[in-house]
Amino acid sequence: MNVEQDRHDEGGEPQIEESLYPSTTLAYEQVNWWYGELLKLIDARERFLQNILTFATTVTLGVPTLIKAVFNKSDFSSPFVYLAFAAFVIVLILWLVARGSRSGVTLVRPLELYEDWLGLSEWEFKKNYISFMGQFFETAADKRDWRRRLSLIMMGFFMLEVVYWLVWVILPIASTQTG
Repeated sequence: MNVEQDRHDEGGEPQIEESLYPSTTLAYEQVNWWYGELLKLIDARERFLQNILTFATTVTLGVPTLIKAVFNKSDFSSPFVYLAFAAFVIVLILWLVARGSRSGVTLVRPLELYEDWLGLSEWEFKKNYISFMGQFFETAADKRDWRRRLSLIMMGFFMLEVVYWLVWVILPIASTQTG
């Protein structure tokens, strides 16, 4: 019979012995390190999403202003202008969706620590923390992957916007030089 089944605490929960999991302290250190790394990845993805939106906004506002100033072009009725603005709106909507979907960072609540964890031995605390972080990593990894795909789609629409602006600028210049 398993040791876990033989021993129970006052509440009837199985009591797990430290000898069954001798590497708990090592795993605890690894989990803490990976948690820090995951937070850095989440932060980097946030900055990437913000940078895409910043560049897209700059291009959307800057290109028409620059073209008006340099070429004195005020024809904004081209379908490429509308397509460029539509691509920007899609980037903006995707950014809002990504921001609204929060990164999945789960923090241990101090009250929960106080009520449920302070009475535990150091080994039991580390074991429970590893379990808690395991649940967090699964959730955070799924959200991180989803946000990564979303950011790639945003980047694609931003590139499409740039192409539409370039076509809007270059097409009339090319047609005046050939004509």
